[in-house]
Amino acid sequence: LREALEGPRRTSRARIFDLPRGGLAALEAPPAHHLAEARDAIAAMLEERESAGAIALLRLPEQAAAVLAAVEESLGLAAAVRAAVPQPAGRAPDGRAIAHAERALLSADLTAFLRRRKVCRLTPGGGAPEPLWEDRRIDLGDVRDALLSGCDLALAPALARRLRRSLDRRLLAGLTRPEELRAIGPLCLSLGTEAVTSAEFLRLDALWPAALRGALTVAVAAEEAAADPAAFAFAREVL
Repeated sequence: LREALEGPRRTSRARIFDLPRGGLAALEAPPAHHLAEARDAIAAMLEERESAGAIALLRLPEQAAAVLAAVEESLGLAAAVRAAVPQPAGRAPDGRAIAHAERALLSADLTAFLRRRKVCRLTPGGGAPEPLWEDRRIDLGDVRDALLSGCDLALAPALARRLRRSLDRRLLAGLTRPEELRAIGPLCLSLGTEAVTSAEFLRLDALWPAALRGALTVAVAAEEAAADPAAFAFAREVL
């Protein structure tokens, strides 16, 4: 990020402002070549889906409203307004809806729902970040929006966990493919507690490269552990 902003910081034609919650706003007089280069450099660090929502290059005064909206979002003002307006309640999914989603997932390409992020350590002296591991997880919210539109999974926790089990099995099964194992490195998987004792996880453990023993981390969300403490304790023993 520092390298990406080096150009705008170096020129007297640009100014950079730190916003709350890690946000940044930068201004540069036209033609704003430095900002365009910084935008492209930051976008290259992110997935396409993430960069679309994280970076915007806007022109003043034509897009002043969009600039103000982005600043309000960073300051938390937009969230406060949304919280004050009652949102329509979603409906609880039933077993039939979950079963339909599970059938759809059998043949669905999970790439659109898979989030992959490199976790790096910043080195002293401003050197290049040191890659440590890759974080992979299924975005349950996106799955819900695609297959269970209008449903609120929080209203049916047991069915939500059932859907999570199906997603975890697909994720783990995909990792055991030969082409995946050949390219795999240190990995962190976000899984439900029951996935740790599943046949798919045990198969992945058996096929996991010997050179990477100790380089597979499993992250279990706090709400997963609280929902079934006994299963969480057993999963810890397995790991």
